[in-house]
Amino acid sequence: MGSSFSSSASTSSRRTPSFIINSIAASSPSSTSSQQNPSEPNNHEVFINFRGKDIRDGFLSFLFESLKEKGIDTFKDENLQKGTEITPALKQTIQESCISIVIFSKNYADSPWCLDELVVINECREKSGQIVLPVFYRVDPSDVQELRGPFARALARLLKDHSDSSHNLGGWCHALKTISNDLSAFVSNEIKNDQMLVQRIVNRVSEILSHMPSNASYHDKLVGIDSRVEEVISLLDVDVNNRNWRIGIWGMAGIGKTTLAGIVFSQIKVKFDAHCFVSNVKVQIRKETEIVLRDKIIRSLLGDEYLKIGSPLLVLDDWIMRRLQKKKVLIVFDDVDDSNDLDLLAGNSSLYRKGSTSTDRQVLRNVCHEEHIYQVKGLIYKEALQLFSLHAFHQNEPKEGYVLLSKEVIRYTQGNPLALKVLGSSLYGKEKEYWESQLLKLKSIPNKRIQDVLKISYDGLDSNEQSIFLDIACLFLWVEKPGIEKIMESFGFFARCGISSLIDKSLLTDDKYNGRIEMHNLLRQMGKEIVNEECKQPGGRSRLWNPEDISHVFKTNTGTDKIECISLEISNARAFEISSKAFVKMPNLRFLRIYGFELILPDGPDFLPEELRFLCWNSYPLKSLPLKFCPNNLVELHLPDSQLKQLWDGDNKLLKNLKVMHLSGSLSLLRISDPFQAPNLEVLCLSSCSSLIDIPSSLKYSTKLAQLDLEYCDSIRSLPSFLQLENLEMLDLNGCRKLEECPELPCNLRDLNLSKTEIKQLPSSIGNCSQLVELSLSECTELENLPNCIGQLQSLKKLDATGSGINFKGCKGLTVWLLLSGLNSLQKLYLGNGGISEIPESIGSLVSLKELDLEGNDFESIPASIKQLSHLETLRLDARKRLRYLPELPGTRSFSASNCTSLEFVSFSSFPKAETYDRCIELNFDNCIKLGDNVRLQIREALFSAQQGLILERPDRMLGFYFAVVINFQDFDCFAYHTSGIGNFEDKSGKMYEYDFDFHFDFHFQSPIRELDSKHFLLGYKSFDHERNFTRVSLRVNHFSVNYSLETEDSSVRVINCGIHPIYREEYRKAERRNERRKEPDKDIVEAANTELWEKNSRQRL
Repeated sequence: MGSSFSSSASTSSRRTPSFIINSIAASSPSSTSSQQNPSEPNNHEVFINFRGKDIRDGFLSFLFESLKEKGIDTFKDENLQKGTEITPALKQTIQESCISIVIFSKNYADSPWCLDELVVINECREKSGQIVLPVFYRVDPSDVQELRGPFARALARLLKDHSDSSHNLGGWCHALKTISNDLSAFVSNEIKNDQMLVQRIVNRVSEILSHMPSNASYHDKLVGIDSRVEEVISLLDVDVNNRNWRIGIWGMAGIGKTTLAGIVFSQIKVKFDAHCFVSNVKVQIRKETEIVLRDKIIRSLLGDEYLKIGSPLLVLDDWIMRRLQKKKVLIVFDDVDDSNDLDLLAGNSSLYRKGSTSTDRQVLRNVCHEEHIYQVKGLIYKEALQLFSLHAFHQNEPKEGYVLLSKEVIRYTQGNPLALKVLGSSLYGKEKEYWESQLLKLKSIPNKRIQDVLKISYDGLDSNEQSIFLDIACLFLWVEKPGIEKIMESFGFFARCGISSLIDKSLLTDDKYNGRIEMHNLLRQMGKEIVNEECKQPGGRSRLWNPEDISHVFKTNTGTDKIECISLEISNARAFEISSKAFVKMPNLRFLRIYGFELILPDGPDFLPEELRFLCWNSYPLKSLPLKFCPNNLVELHLPDSQLKQLWDGDNKLLKNLKVMHLSGSLSLLRISDPFQAPNLEVLCLSSCSSLIDIPSSLKYSTKLAQLDLEYCDSIRSLPSFLQLENLEMLDLNGCRKLEECPELPCNLRDLNLSKTEIKQLPSSIGNCSQLVELSLSECTELENLPNCIGQLQSLKKLDATGSGINFKGCKGLTVWLLLSGLNSLQKLYLGNGGISEIPESIGSLVSLKELDLEGNDFESIPASIKQLSHLETLRLDARKRLRYLPELPGTRSFSASNCTSLEFVSFSSFPKAETYDRCIELNFDNCIKLGDNVRLQIREALFSAQQGLILERPDRMLGFYFAVVINFQDFDCFAYHTSGIGNFEDKSGKMYEYDFDFHFDFHFQSPIRELDSKHFLLGYKSFDHERNFTRVSLRVNHFSVNYSLETEDSSVRVINCGIHPIYREEYRKAERRNERRKEPDKDIVEAANTELWEKNSRQRL
């Protein structure tokens, strides 16, 4: 495993702060032992070429010790027995060194051995770019450069005394002259004393090494490490003085935290006066006390192994603190699971600021700021495939015939470097049949070495956290965070703090973008293996998920009180029978989920355990729940698409703990019996229960109800008042086609959907719904007016009245518009197919509007006030037969005027500038056959060059590309194409970079195909604004070349022409200025319909 810690120290007269990286890595012996590689490479960093007779006991000894104190691995040739020729071992040592220090002294040229070494060093300098630092120690540099004085006499003696050396003379002289003429040489006669000379040499070596990568042979296998090292070093900002740093490196076990910390340590340690890598802290503390380990660290940093510290307390003695405060210190603490240990190990909290690298984020929070915690994520696909290939094939990619098998390993490991290396090494040199067998085995029996590393994190959990972890591992692929918290709370667990702790310990992932909790495949398999090890027989395990195991338990009637959870989901296993007494022997069953699995229930289960908290049974086959089921503890009931006619066959049951009930799609459900006793119910979903006649009036006593979903309950004719449901936020009555009257509404309602109902008016209580955000009235054909109180809904953000019966004509129409104009928060307004013949100027007062849909109406023009809608992003005007002219619009990013057959003019300035695009833009003018021709040449000749390859200058000024395609229509109403390419960058030093890009264009035509009787021109734009790789490289490139290809997704589509064109900032601004100068309306338009002129002027057809 290597030494417990490695360190180096040097004295300094300046007073600088101490610097610490505290590094806690995955709690794994394997990851810790591998860490020795970065800081202890096999080759040497510095090789010293010298004449021992002159300097061995003085200057050389001082230089060597100073380099050693800095932690610089230095080789001096004094232990090898010198012969007549340099040995291959010594030659290899010189070649593998990063830097050679050549010390020219008085008697240097007397030694043919020194001169032979010098020739090899010069060859390395000329062929591989090895850095050489010449030092003129008490000699005149010109004597060496011009081969005069003692150097000339020495060479003459060598020729006289060694006649066989004549053939070496030319190489010696060339090497002496070449290396001695280096302008960066150190001259002792120009420096005050030997101590200062050594200090300058060591500083120069440190600076050079800080910009060099680690050991090449080891580093080559660290796939993806460079960018991560760069990001961590940027957090440290080590070049800034008078600061203390505390950073943390965080991630799951085996993800590479220790390796990353070690590479960072090896690259930056030379910038510090003293440094120490303390490995396996958690293990070492178990073997010896924190005080003993602390004293070792202090002695190491001060460079005094015999130092008596004498303080068993947290605070160090003042004289030790003063010595430490004079040093710039770097410490890495590896594998610490308790932040309190760092107070002792670092010596004093006021002297050091502490940080850690850990699987536990909370440890890091205790010692450093959140923004200084670096999360190590798994390797991306390409990196994972390369790392696996290096270990499985000893090359950068899989061998022929092994690609699919390799991809299966990549999916299994999900980018975990430890797993990739372990599995790759175990498969190296094996035939395909072995691979297939091993991968099949992995699905049921995990690799022990990987599991042992991962299980260390699990063993550190308390019982509450372990139970939550095993539940999620065995029962859920992913789940929404609020949902899983509620489920775990229903089991009696401390869910919120438990899940938070599992996230901090890298055992769960919080996907905040999608709002859900996920678990890594390897961790999931570990959890399942822990449960499998509880008992050889499935009936003795706490959780069952394998269909074969569950089938065995039911067939053999071997269930026990150990079983807490059963999850039976879609499987290829055969259907099996469940007896009526199947659950009698499982009194502690708290979770039962059956989904997509065919079960044979001749008598049906007549018993369910009272301990059940969560019951989910898709397509439940019985007409009611078992009479002997006492649901006192039931928290969630999910029986979608069931055969239920009623919940209970007999007296109603008290559902005192029930919070969620989903019976959607239960087509035979007739009623919810009254009284309905669920005082804590929060969610009730009865959507698509088409036989449901009514809702019990006793529902009003479920005062905690927040969501009520009755969508497509099309047998319901009336509903009770909901005024007492003061916590109700969502009410969905969409598709209740027989409902003629809207019930009275509670004041806290936020989302109300009355679409496709027969209501004739809204209740007056809607005016009290001050929190209402969304109101849907689409296809409410009997609704003719909006109540005056609608203007009181100042929180309303979305109003959908598409296809409703609301009268927008005459005086009534003006009243409706006046009411709408007062909705200052309204962001989405859908009035499609509403018979609107005129848009009033007051529409400009809807200043918050982002989406406006007016398709299918019958107005001729749009008022100029629409320009005031500065936040408008989406505008739909499809099927506007009489619309001829579009005024200047706000900067919409999605605009559609499909099938506006009379449209002739469009203001070019209405659309966003290319350089401001921050996401995709859609402009649709399909079947706008009257759009003019006079801008066509400008667009198609000036903007598009139909080429497959481009070489571009000034790529740093490029906004992106336009992709154009001309198609002919056949029998389809959508078109999609995919463009991909590889860009080649060359920077000013001649170094080449690659940039992969692709562009997917997916377009659905709104017009009927029979009406699309002309060829159509489609235009796509690919911005580079958010392509970080492109932006980073483009700042330093001379030119950029790209080749691209186009593929359609429909073989029946006929592509007539296509092209690609770059858009530069300057080019766009010039075009914009030209547009501003134009006054004639017929020149200020954009058109995208007929294509003949562009086709004639295209320079190349594909």
